Amino acid sequence: MTILILVLVFLAECNPEVDREEIPEGWKSLDEIPNNPAYVTLPLTAIRWQLVGFVDGEKNIIRPVIQTVPYVIYFRDDYVIGGQIYINKIRGEYSSLGEGSIQMDVDIIKHVTEYGMEDADLFIEALNDAHTFTVTEKGLQLYYGDQQYLLFKCAFDNRCLQVINCGDEDYSDKVCSDESISGAWKAHKIRLNISGSLCEVIPPSGTPGYLGNPTYPDISIILPTPIGSSSTTFYNRIAVSYELSDNNQISLNYADLTRDGEDDWGISLTDNLLNTATYCLAGDELVFFDEKDLPLIVFIKK
Repeated sequence: MTILILVLVFLAECNPEVDREEIPEGWKSLDEIPNNPAYVTLPLTAIRWQLVGFVDGEKNIIRPVIQTVPYVIYFRDDYVIGGQIYINKIRGEYSSLGEGSIQMDVDIIKHVTEYGMEDADLFIEALNDAHTFTVTEKGLQLYYGDQQYLLFKCAFDNRCLQVINCGDEDYSDKVCSDESISGAWKAHKIRLNISGSLCEVIPPSGTPGYLGNPTYPDISIILPTPIGSSSTTFYNRIAVSYELSDNNQISLNYADLTRDGEDDWGISLTDNLLNTATYCLAGDELVFFDEKDLPLIVFIKK
């Protein structure tokens, strides 16, 4: 019996994995997070990163966050940070002093609800304390301590790994019509938050939204929104309202009808709607511009 106990003790000491009995409640082994070899090819920027959890690298454990309450962040090439905690908006700036180094200044700019905000303060604090980042097969790792880091995955894998046809086009020479813009319009191009580029819309693929609703065939708006109908953002439905004034000025707003998980297309659409200042109806195209005449969304007639 003594020999058996000694053998078991020896084997336990030789096993580098964390003893499950030592893992605190709410945590789990980091080995349970699957690897994705494609992640190592991804840059920091132009990706919508969703928080998987808080990692203690020394103990090889992670405290996951609830995946139905997305903690999402993105880094733009112009050093702007954006994102959300559920439906609360976060915003900030970042800088890099060299390979793998990072400094951030992030805050919540639109606090709509307390739902899902249990880890919000710790999340924002960790972002502002971050000093190093790396992208591995586990995902993006933002270090805010010696071995403590935030682990992120691609918010929507089927989008993260796609090449999107992006490129700005000059719409300033369009001859604008004074005809009514009422009707159904399908988004052809959207200026994406994560890259700042005007990109062609890619139809959705893969799994449906978080609540299991079927994916929609396109991103579209209906002006004005008829009763019983609505606009779509692939995974959600929204109601759009607008007011017109002189010189093709337009003020748009929207209301959420559903709140499934959303990717950058839908979030960029709704952000761009709020930032739209003017419009141009030219043939079968309807273009929304911001106050600096930057094209935000290009629609085509449905």
